[in-house]
Amino acid sequence: MGVFNATIGAILLGFSLNIYLSGIVSYQYMTYKNTEFNDPIWLRALVAILFVIDTSVSIVEFYAVWYFAVENYSNPSVFGNTIWITPFACVMTAIASLIVQAFWINRLYQLTRTALAFWVSHPCCYCFVPLRRG
Repeated sequence: MGVFNATIGAILLGFSLNIYLSGIVSYQYMTYKNTEFNDPIWLRALVAILFVIDTSVSIVEFYAVWYFAVENYSNPSVFGNTIWITPFACVMTAIASLIVQAFWINRLYQLTRTALAFWVSHPCCYCFVPLRRG
């Protein structure tokens, strides 16, 4: 067992799963983009924005794997420092979560047409967004 099995192994495993799921998302996005739906332009733009966010996070995570597994091979001190990748991935994930949760709140309001659904679920949307100061 190597010294870095618990750290680099987890990074590689997580990245592999992320790339697999990103491939599925890419296929779904291209299918949605090339199929004629009667969706409004704002919804099509929202899907495109979420696709760009997901792709940018995957690219940054690829760089993270390169940074930890190749550039800093056998350098254990690199795991004690926070680099720009972690905050970037957290912020982009929070933005994507906020967009998706706001969309579902809007969809819930459209289906129920009651203000109660909006006022109950709207604060919950912002409570679960992982934004912290620190």
